Amino acid sequence: MKNTKKIFAVIAALVLALCMTVSVFAVTSADTTGSITISNPTTGITYKAYKMFDLESFDAAEGVYSYKATADWVEFLTTGYGKDVFNYDAATGYVTLKDLEVTDNSVKAAALAKAAIAYAETEGIAPTATLNEANSYKAESLALGYYVVDSSLGTVCALTTTATDATVEDKNDKPTVDKKVLDDTDTPADENSANIGDTVTFQTTITVKAGAESYVLHDTMDAGLTFNADSITISGLTENTDYTVVTDTADGCTFEIVFAQSYLDTVTTDTDIVVTYTAVLNENAVVYDGNITDTNRNETKLEYGDNQWTAPSETKTYTYKFDLVKTDKNNKLLDGAKFSLYTEEAKGTGTPIKLVKNDDGSYRVATADDVDTVTEIIVTNGKVTIKGLAEDQYWLEETAAPDGYNVLIEREGFTISSDMESAVINGNEYESGGVQVINNSGSLLPSTGGIGTVIFYVVGGILVIGAVILLITKKRMKANG
Repeated sequence: MKNTKKIFAVIAALVLALCMTVSVFAVTSADTTGSITISNPTTGITYKAYKMFDLESFDAAEGVYSYKATADWVEFLTTGYGKDVFNYDAATGYVTLKDLEVTDNSVKAAALAKAAIAYAETEGIAPTATLNEANSYKAESLALGYYVVDSSLGTVCALTTTATDATVEDKNDKPTVDKKVLDDTDTPADENSANIGDTVTFQTTITVKAGAESYVLHDTMDAGLTFNADSITISGLTENTDYTVVTDTADGCTFEIVFAQSYLDTVTTDTDIVVTYTAVLNENAVVYDGNITDTNRNETKLEYGDNQWTAPSETKTYTYKFDLVKTDKNNKLLDGAKFSLYTEEAKGTGTPIKLVKNDDGSYRVATADDVDTVTEIIVTNGKVTIKGLAEDQYWLEETAAPDGYNVLIEREGFTISSDMESAVINGNEYESGGVQVINNSGSLLPSTGGIGTVIFYVVGGILVIGAVILLITKKRMKANG
């Protein structure tokens, strides 16, 4: 019994936590009260201490301690998690350590601390002491005993003995989230560009801290992004077992991922989990118009502990527009040309991009849900705007030229980027910006009409009449002769 008590005393006098260390300064059993102080506390956080066992007596020099269970914790020792860790004598109330693998900072020690906190919350056990800014994060005059300490941060959980003064160091370990979007090379980045109708892939990396509690990921998408609810995958985790997806949210976010506490309890060291999901850039997407705020955002943040939040992390998805300007070689605007837009250069290859014509005469790239689509752009009054394109190289194929002008033989290439400027038109003339496409007219070919031919007709008629008269005269002369 004495050796078992010594082992238990050594373990119980140290932190059995994931993110804390405890220094215990024990004297003699003549002391009846002790204290717990939080070292390096997180501002605004509340720490709670629950007394599990009474410290009946101890000899610090010999390292022996005698513990008895409090009434609230008997069930924890008999039917709960504690029955596999402790020996409990129901007749005397004494508690000794059963599992010798529950050593300082071990996985089993961490599990014990978390299980004790979960039990206290489930059973509605009131904390023995609350430590916060108001009392300088120190609880004094505590009855000596074995305590479990938790906090609203969600990553602080420790076991300690108040014999007589215990100091718990909060290492301020907080979870983090890092949001990325895949760019056109499928590389995680802070921003990307896309066509309206494209599927965009997002990745959120959560750094889970040991001692994690109550993790809920909140994701909010702008109106220009349509979330694919069945696209969420988390490598190594199983939906509805390790996590649950919620789309009918109370706070207005697009969706939430609620992580099961049973999964969080298995995390004993910093662990990254990567959440992957997709959305479609839809017809409500904000089109870039020269302002850095002209983008489509996706923001993620993590709720944890007791209403604690990480800093948000966001990505930006851009989509662009261009002005198509049709002119002659002197920059005069031309009306009536028709074009199709391609991502291929060679004429006769590829499929024209499907578009939707807007009420204002502009066009936007069509989505898969659009029914009334076109593949031909009609230029009216020399200019037309096409919206919803990713940064890329494109080609215009002219399908009909303005009256009197030659249709372009080859496709006209151009590049979409954030540097592209809107077209500047002055009256009926093009000045700069946009994508200018020039048509050449043909020269007026020689005509066979006009007065020149009339003269030929008259002269020809006279010659014919003269020939007839000459023929008649010759016949008469021959008859008289």
